This record gives sequence, structure tokens and C-alpha cells, in this order.
Amino acid sequence: MVDSSQLLEAASDFAHYTGAHSDDSARDFLNRFPLPVIFSALQTQFDVPGLENTLVTCLERLFNTKLGASLIPQYMPFVQVGLQADSQAVRSLACKTVTCLIENLDNDHKVAASVRLIKDFNMYPLLLDCFIKGMISSGALLMQSYPPRILDRRLQEAWARATKEGLMHICCAIKLIKSGVKVVISSIDGRLQSLDALDRDECETALESLGHMGSYIQGATLLLSGSSPAARHVIDAAFEGQGPTGHGKQLAALHALGNISGKTRSENSIILNAEAEVNLRRLIYETASRSTKLTPSGLFLSVLQQDSEMRLAGYRMLSELVARPWCLMEICSKQEIINKVTDPSTETTKIGMEGRYDCCKAIHKSLTVSSRVSANPAFAGIAAKLQEAVEMGPYLIKRHVEAQPAVMTADRF
Repeated sequence: MVDSSQLLEAASDFAHYTGAHSDDSARDFLNRFPLPVIFSALQTQFDVPGLENTLVTCLERLFNTKLGASLIPQYMPFVQVGLQADSQAVRSLACKTVTCLIENLDNDHKVAASVRLIKDFNMYPLLLDCFIKGMISSGALLMQSYPPRILDRRLQEAWARATKEGLMHICCAIKLIKSGVKVVISSIDGRLQSLDALDRDECETALESLGHMGSYIQGATLLLSGSSPAARHVIDAAFEGQGPTGHGKQLAALHALGNISGKTRSENSIILNAEAEVNLRRLIYETASRSTKLTPSGLFLSVLQQDSEMRLAGYRMLSELVARPWCLMEICSKQEIINKVTDPSTETTKIGMEGRYDCCKAIHKSLTVSSRVSANPAFAGIAAKLQEAVEMGPYLIKRHVEAQPAVMTADRF
């Protein structure tokens, strides 16, 4: 095991050197303390005072040299572990290391190789979490690595190369640059428009990617912005009749719409800005008008009339959409929907019962707080029915039949 005091002293000297480090100084340091030794010290000697912060600063400066950046591809497993570390400093280092990797893409071969590396080590969702959840401030730094015009060119080039390998390649833009989110959405939007109906796997991946972005208020707002929002693909796929071959696509779309509507967000982040909310309503009504169901309530009911997996996704989606007064009105205007969400016998599995019950509670809550809808005399019976269902709880309980005394004929005399 390396002497921690010697490592700490050498790393401190390297980290706090006043000038820029050359490849020669980086090589000299690595000859004394190879990267595996430093990574091991980060993982096992975190209790040594000052060692972690010093090594983190040292590695940041090391990877900013040409030599250090060239070594990053060999140590991607360590970067992957670092993105999941408990230590904020280590997570920050891992994000900056990916930045160093991207900044040294000086030819098409390196671009393609780095995209494959990031994909192969499943770093897209890890980087996305670091950025969107605000886990580390360097997530923002990572998103600002390039000016927008350079980003646009690089993303377009990367997209052209990655199309055959699947949509997940382009999703790296979300994790690499904040200003690139719009470009990514536009790219996925264009790809979905050009996909053949038989490209089901790629289409599902694209819808899931949009749903992931829609989990966060910023992403959901972008997906519902503009005159032709990218979320239209999600809404169309969620409600169009697709038959058995389109089951996975519709299911992915329903879950994505649930995310966009607010399922994974806090209660005060469910409702989006005015433009996004107007577009959400408009897209659902337009989809309904093109269908045989004609109304959003008809679309909702059609989902709840499908198999258990689809119904569960429908409950999840409606639990969030119903926070909008227009959706509450649609649901309350369809007695069949109320019957389904209030009937404990509708579902037979635990997860199904709980999904139905959560949806029922959400409708009841929205009806209670909406003075305009709850004041409508036509909905008084619905409010009472929802209240009774909420009080019953999620699970189907067989009604207790009171025992009757059995009287034998001989006992009567």
C-alpha cells in the first residue's frame, strides 16, 4: 500500500503548482503514483485528513493535460464508479473527467469512440442525474463545455453517425451540455417523424427518452414548448389504436406522458407554465378529435379498458393529468371512468389495486379543491362515490356476512 503521507505531499505539490502543467510533469507524477494507486487511495483512505480533496484537485489538473486526457478511456470503470460515489467532490471530479474527455475530441474517430465509451459504460443516465437533480455544481459546468453553435454542429455530426446504433447515442447531449437539450429534443423529434412503423424498439427507446426528460419540470416545459411540441409524439402514441404489435410503444408513451404530466415531480411542480399547459391540453384534444373516441374522456376510458399493465400506466397518467381542471371535467363527465376507479374488484393484483386507488384519491382530491367543478350539482353523486371509495381503501375486502342461527325442526317443538 502506498504511503499516504508521501502521496498527500506529492499530490498537494502537483495540485497547487502555480503554472500550467506540461505532459512531462504529468508523466513524472504518474511514474511515481500511477492512476490505479490514486484511485485506490480515494476509495480506501478517505479517512486521511485532506487526502480526498487534495487528490481530487490533483486529478483535475492531471486530466487537463494532453497526457492525462489521453488516459481517460483506459479508466472509464473508475469514472463510472465516481459518478455514483457518495462524496460530492468525487462525483464532481467524475463529471469534469468526462468534460476533459469530450474537450479532446479533435477528430471524427475520437468522437465516435468516446460516444461508444459513454454509452457502453451507461454514463448517460448517471450524468443526467448529476445535472438535473442538482447533485453537483459541476453538472452545470459539463453542460457548458461548448458554445451553442459548436454544440449544434457536433450534435448533428454525432447524430448522423449514431442513427444506426439507436437513439440513445444522441441522448448524451442532455448530459453534456445544458444548451443542447433543445437540440436533442429536436433531433429525437425529427427521428420519430422518420421512423418506420416497424422500428418498434427504437421508437420505444425514443419515447422513453422523452419521458425521462419530462420527469423534470425544465424538460417537460421544453417538450411542450413551441407550435409543434415534441410531446405530440408521446400523446399520439399513448392513445392511438396500435393492436398487439404496438403494445410496448403505447405502454412506453403512457408512462412518458405520466412523467411529463408530473408523476415524478413534487406537488408544487406538477403544473407547468402557461404555454406548456395550453399545448398539453390542445394536443390531447386534437388527438381525441382525430380518433373514433372524439373526446379526451373517451381516450382515457379506452386505456382503462385494456389489459392490467396498460391500466396501471393509465392510472399513473390520470393521477397527474387530473390536477388540470379541464381533465377533471372530462373524467367526471364519463361515469364509466368513475365506476372503474372506484370499484375495488376492477384489479386483482396488489400493484393494480394500489394504482387504481391512487388514481381514485387524486380525482377525489382535485374535485374537492376545484370549486368550479365541485359546485356543479351534476357531480354531487360522483363526489360522494369517490369519497366512499377513498374511505374503503385500496384492497378488495369480501363483505362479512353475519351468521344466522340455524334452527332444527325438532328444536321448534
